[in-house]
Amino acid sequence: MAKASAENRVVIKVFLYGIQPQIWRRFSISRDVTFIELSDAIQAVMGWENKHPHEFRHGKGKRLVDVIGPVGLQDQVIGEFQDEAKLTVGEFLGKRRMPIRILYRYDFADEWIHEIVFEKGEAGEGGPVAMDGERACPPEDFGGT
Repeated sequence: MAKASAENRVVIKVFLYGIQPQIWRRFSISRDVTFIELSDAIQAVMGWENKHPHEFRHGKGKRLVDVIGPVGLQDQVIGEFQDEAKLTVGEFLGKRRMPIRILYRYDFADEWIHEIVFEKGEAGEGGPVAMDGERACPPEDFGGT
């Protein structure tokens, strides 16, 4: 029983590529949230304004051709496409062992690339919970790295 309760949330670390010292956050979220809700949580903890398109990329090795994103991107995807409004974090993680890494791409013009690490399961309830982090993100429409 304890194992099941430990799996109802997941601890996530997100960090922004291309900027040193590193900008990062750690938070936990329910495994039942959809990827669109995960995007909203990432926007909130990173301090973005959610004004631009985004997508999640994953795959095997260095070929991150599979996309989880908003309907409308599917025609631009080489690999598998999944609707972010339907796929939950728990469904994506399945029984795979963590840590699991994926990319979150925000603002396709400025090209803000974030690495998302699903670190471990955690017991708890409620919405996203910010746990830790360092440094502020650049302002929106800054021009990228």
